[in-house]
Amino acid sequence: MPATAPDIGHGSIAEFSVDGGTTFVKFARMEGVEFPNPTFDDVDVTHFESPDRAKEYISGLVDNGEVSITIQHLPGSAIDVLMRDNKGVTGQLQLTENDGTAEVFEATIKSYQRNIPMDDKKVAVITLRIGAEITDGGV
Repeated sequence: MPATAPDIGHGSIAEFSVDGGTTFVKFARMEGVEFPNPTFDDVDVTHFESPDRAKEYISGLVDNGEVSITIQHLPGSAIDVLMRDNKGVTGQLQLTENDGTAEVFEATIKSYQRNIPMDDKKVAVITLRIGAEITDGGV
């Protein structure tokens, strides 16, 4: 069902699987997630007779982008162990908004950046490279 009013993201979840989607590990204590932003390459098809001496383009290959997830870092937690033990591994990322809308992507663990400040909470930012959307679960 489409949203009828603005809403906050509270209750949304992200999960990752490295076993083909059998078992998903939740990004516990998630503070934010940036969804992928697919972009298409520009293919220059300009020729000697292009109208008005203007360049012409067609869409090329799609780059599905990256997902960035910020969590509160809990050393030794299930997601901490999964991220540290599987850098560079491709798995499945499931993003579920608080209204139940779910999307599953093929994603590679690109980086796991932990930050331990002196006077604030520990956080980690996970960057995942998106290969393809596997399913769009809808509602």
